[in-house]
Amino acid sequence: LPLTLLVDDRSRAHKVYFKPPSDEQQERDLVDFAARNRGALALPFPGTALRPFTRSYFRHGAAFYQAGFPDQALPYLRETLSENPDNFKALLAIGQIHLAAGRPGEARPFVERAVALRPTSPEALNNLGGLELAEDQPALAVAAFERALQAEPDLAYALANAGTAYSHLGKLDQAERALRRAVELEPKDADALDQLGLVLARQDRLDEAKPLFERAIEAQRNHVSAISNLAVLFLKQSKPNEAIAALRYGIRVAPGEERLYLNLAKVYVQGGDRERARDVMRQLLQHRPDSATAQNALRELALP
Repeated sequence: LPLTLLVDDRSRAHKVYFKPPSDEQQERDLVDFAARNRGALALPFPGTALRPFTRSYFRHGAAFYQAGFPDQALPYLRETLSENPDNFKALLAIGQIHLAAGRPGEARPFVERAVALRPTSPEALNNLGGLELAEDQPALAVAAFERALQAEPDLAYALANAGTAYSHLGKLDQAERALRRAVELEPKDADALDQLGLVLARQDRLDEAKPLFERAIEAQRNHVSAISNLAVLFLKQSKPNEAIAALRYGIRVAPGEERLYLNLAKVYVQGGDRERARDVMRQLLQHRPDSATAQNALRELALP
């Protein structure tokens, strides 16, 4: 359908035309716009607004974010902060978006401001812990997660994140306790199940780790980390065929994940089957033609 908008210099729409406006209509609307009688532009009938129209940028941003469009949410959330720099929910959301996108440096000012505004907020402290972990500061991450858990001891995602941070520090007993509690609270949390399995596998408790990786995959069928960890576990158990099956399953459900192809190629190379390893790299190039890793691997595999 044809659609024309009257927008200002900040890309904000002030009127919607469902058919192209005439020159006379445009002139009238521009006069109203210039005279700052902008409220009249949106009314389908003559009238005077009793109070200024307002727009909730935060609601727009939250709607995009909750619908799974974080990048589209950012402009609205930033606009929220331009009107109120201390809007806690907007700070929290922007920090989470940048963290999820792997941009900890961009997340930091928003995360730290949220913590400064509400020093005991478990959500803000959890974000701070995630930020420190992303910047390879597990000790600082543990401190933040522990503060979050002081405020809310059974916050499942903070427990899972604390377990991951403990694991980075080599504190496997504490990691296991935190992750087991997280899994008790959220039995289908694929990330927590995977991390708990990894902690157990690091202690060579492979029989205990295996069902946890399988539960993680059952909860999220394309959980790449759990699939890869399960394949590694099979290799430790001298079960290369099971490892190959796990990785081939992973490629089927997550065809764009480079590391699954690389791990599968390594298994074939270890078994002396370089031709199948080359086939795997060619398959990767079909999905990611610009993969320098696959191109380099093919060249190396061509060598005797």
